[in-house]
Amino acid sequence: MIVEVLAIFRWVAVWQDARRDKDGLLLPTPPKLAKYVDIPAHALMLPARMVLGAVAAILFGLTGQVTGPYGALAFGCAAPVLLSRLGLIPQVSKAVDGTPSDQDKLQSELAATASGHPSDGSRLLWAPRHFVGF
Repeated sequence: MIVEVLAIFRWVAVWQDARRDKDGLLLPTPPKLAKYVDIPAHALMLPARMVLGAVAAILFGLTGQVTGPYGALAFGCAAPVLLSRLGLIPQVSKAVDGTPSDQDKLQSELAATASGHPSDGSRLLWAPRHFVGF
């Protein structure tokens, strides 16, 4: 819930700034709040984030990954962001949807060119055999 409240607060602050000119004076026709805060979307996201954060905090608390109520609260607040970022990790996205990641495609292309058989028909004069950092 805290994450969604902060998201709403951010857009209200943007709206507040948009209501004023460069000198800080209120515009003659300031923009409406509804242009900046999407109430239906926030109404849907609030319970979704609450459930996601609560489930993550409970699971991590029960398994001993988080100790104390403050740790559970902090993890519960961070859970929606952490879980959404996990989906950006190539190995996680591959495990979830079963498609090869960009990294897997790159490694297969590099392996093909290193063996002298590039998939696009081009040839490299030299290709490194070991790749650090993949």
